[in-house]
Amino acid sequence: MLNDTKRNEAFRQAILHAVREEGVERVLDIGTGTGILALYAHEAGAKKIYACESNEIMSQIACNVFENDKLGNIVLLKDHSTNLSVKDLGDAQVDLIVTEIFDSGVFGEGVLSTLIHAKKILLKESGRVIPNKVELFVVGVDHVGIAEKQESINSTLENSIYLKNTTLIPKVDGPYDTYSSAGGGDHLIIRTERAHAFTVNFNDLQSMQEADEGQLDATVQLRCSEGGHIEGFIVFFALHLDDKNVIANFDETPMTSEITKCWDPVLFRLNEPMEVRKYQVLKATVSCRGGVLNLKHEYDPIDERVVAVDPELYAFLADDEYLYELEYNVIKLLKKNKKKFVNFADFLTFPHIGINLLKEGEIETLYCPEKTRDFVEKISDWNCITKGAIKFVQDLEDFLENDIKLDIILMQPITGHGTLNEEHLKHYETLKTNCLSTSGAIFPNKIDLCAKLIHSSWLQQVTSVQNENLQDCSIPTQMNEYSTRHQFEFKDFDSSDLSDITTIAKIHFDENFHQKDVIINLNMVRNQINGILYYFKIFFTSNSIPVLTNRKKSFCTQNCFVQNFDVAKDRTSVVVRCIQDEFVFRCEILENTS
Repeated sequence: MLNDTKRNEAFRQAILHAVREEGVERVLDIGTGTGILALYAHEAGAKKIYACESNEIMSQIACNVFENDKLGNIVLLKDHSTNLSVKDLGDAQVDLIVTEIFDSGVFGEGVLSTLIHAKKILLKESGRVIPNKVELFVVGVDHVGIAEKQESINSTLENSIYLKNTTLIPKVDGPYDTYSSAGGGDHLIIRTERAHAFTVNFNDLQSMQEADEGQLDATVQLRCSEGGHIEGFIVFFALHLDDKNVIANFDETPMTSEITKCWDPVLFRLNEPMEVRKYQVLKATVSCRGGVLNLKHEYDPIDERVVAVDPELYAFLADDEYLYELEYNVIKLLKKNKKKFVNFADFLTFPHIGINLLKEGEIETLYCPEKTRDFVEKISDWNCITKGAIKFVQDLEDFLENDIKLDIILMQPITGHGTLNEEHLKHYETLKTNCLSTSGAIFPNKIDLCAKLIHSSWLQQVTSVQNENLQDCSIPTQMNEYSTRHQFEFKDFDSSDLSDITTIAKIHFDENFHQKDVIINLNMVRNQINGILYYFKIFFTSNSIPVLTNRKKSFCTQNCFVQNFDVAKDRTSVVVRCIQDEFVFRCEILENTS
């Protein structure tokens, strides 16, 4: 919220109006976080302000802000508001409650139960809540990113492993995903007209109770504005702070031209794409029973045809280029040796290559991770593979004690999150030395770390407080002490290159300390360096073509070390230090070099 100037200003204006125009004197800020809404109430002239925060770190930040800015009329309550009574508020109810405990799914931070309690116990009968109400809307969309991954998985598996007409989908923690377009990434195509689902009034106790109990469930009709595919449904919302200030997470609305775009909308995915015709009407039911946003429809295939798998496994299977190159090099070795391999260890996220070779009779026994058991056993049943031919390994350290000789070992030293795989790096050399047969091989052979320097205003905004309107208070100073120095889970995001791609280090297959300083030349553009964008170059054999993880469909996410390093106009290069220690690596620009 802190860098969202439009959202901040909308809350500020609503609070200023309530205090100055309506005579509000006593305010409760629920979930104060950094204390920003409490600061707005102080600016407006409220006589007494209570700010509650249950998170220990955030409550300490708020405490520091209030003390540093000498805000004596703000009382910090380090507890959840549902644990408070009137006694905690100086034995009197408050005139106004302000809160911003909303997530992309509106209700995910418990706003309904929180405000129901506050309305009953903490707020005067004549008092009110900011925001006033929330409206929810639904639209059907085609999600290009989902379609491309599904197509890759099909091409990866259909020519080798029989899936019994099954559709693989990634498991989701909760009923929905969030969709973000702020930093680039996958593309949405809106296929239907937008439909209003329902409204929850936070100043009406009955409205909130009905929403919480599921009585506001709404079935909407969505008319397709064009033909094509539907990949899922997006739920948007508009938060009305008062009659004049509205903030929302969608553009172009008929309600008011003053609506600003805040939060990421949520995506309810279909299990598989559905073809639609122009003017076709779709139905979906939206609810928030129990304070959880949900959407139900009747457009998924029967459950037996759908298998939900771990998101990392799903991304791994979608990386057809990685699997193709690895399989090519393994089969090349098979043909060179001109004999059937006995023991094959496939310790990858999913043992696709091992299963395929077992099915074709090229190997006798496959060793694979225990965590893949459920899906692997399904696959083996569908492909008539003898279960006894597959052995599941719980722990590599225990496996080493069995003294089994392996003809092929497939390792995955890099995780899908772009970090080092501790278990695989720890045991790589031991497996190579003690477990390989005389003519055996272990893959990959080596991994290089590559990087480039980038400038990105977006990256700077999401990792630190940059709001000029907050410079008169200590919130930026307090928050930036906690700003991240290592950012994971990026897709594409807006950035400009300040250097060419450079190989800066090699990944060592051990737990020892390694350090290397590398000079990276800057291009002609002089700008602040906001990050070191890195990826991996994986060599399956000593002379194979490397597979890079900076591809769009790579199993490994985009990663960046955040820097915010100011570059002098006459500077032509910087020195980047790379450190790998105990299965963790990091990169940073050295300050005192030129």
